[in-house]
Amino acid sequence: MRRQRVLDATLALLLNLGTAHYAVAAETDPAVLRWLPHDYPRDRARVDPRALPWRAIGRVNRHGSHQHCTGALVGERWVLTAAHFVWPLRQFPDEVHFLAGFAGDRYQAHSRVVRFRWAALTDEAPRGADDWALLELREPLGRAVGVLPWALLDTEGYTRLRADERAFTLVGYRGDRPFVQTAARGCRLGEYAADGRLMTHDCPTAPGDSGGPLLLERAGTYLLIGIGIGGLTAGQATAGARWPRIVQGVFIPSACFAATLTALGPAPRPLFTDDARGATATAVAARTLSTAPTRPARPAPVARRPSPDSRHR
Repeated sequence: MRRQRVLDATLALLLNLGTAHYAVAAETDPAVLRWLPHDYPRDRARVDPRALPWRAIGRVNRHGSHQHCTGALVGERWVLTAAHFVWPLRQFPDEVHFLAGFAGDRYQAHSRVVRFRWAALTDEAPRGADDWALLELREPLGRAVGVLPWALLDTEGYTRLRADERAFTLVGYRGDRPFVQTAARGCRLGEYAADGRLMTHDCPTAPGDSGGPLLLERAGTYLLIGIGIGGLTAGQATAGARWPRIVQGVFIPSACFAATLTALGPAPRPLFTDDARGATATAVAARTLSTAPTRPARPAPVARRPSPDSRHR
């Protein structure tokens, strides 16, 4: 009953938006705050899913709409997301849907997935810096809603961003607000590991945010610099909290998938105004990833079509 009231309140707010755009600011609407969990970050606010760049970001659904993560259009038919979420359906891509600009009971565009492209060809679930995937869509949604431009973030860019104390934005469909796209501004870089193939940030994150883009604003344009894949928690969940508190978000910087994105067509934008590395993104990415371990792939086992009632863990 309470869940239904939350849903009804959310939908009522969405259906009365008119044509106004959301500002990415602290959540102050009493009708919303009343239903949010006590540990919900109040500076994580709604964005307008009808406007760029937000309409190029959407929900990746499986098993209907029972389970979801976040993804972003990086090409007319390509969505970048977290591999661990779609891996269980690797032999059934048509069971995965992408809803661009999803909010409430509406979305800007929809397509089924026809194929997956993985970071590495293995028979084990992707993890770490390989936890990203590209979903090929049946429909060219990017023509209608646009795509996210991207910039190359590697260890050199990381050092400069930290020195400049540049803030970026984390976007996604948190599990405690699954019907609304929200963004957290003012995120700061933390440490990096795995030779720069994994980085951390200080913005609150939650299940559902996986695959969500990290965006850096340059001259009024949001540039994708990485995707979130999880976080480092601080022990068990406290009383009244839905999940353990995540003290650091973990993301994959764009250097890890730069060569693949470059091959798809859209060239990277400069990360800095004096950055000329965009023209050599493929070479830089290859050098950055040269330390990545590789091993021969084995044929994937034959899988049975999963039950719609199964749950991802």
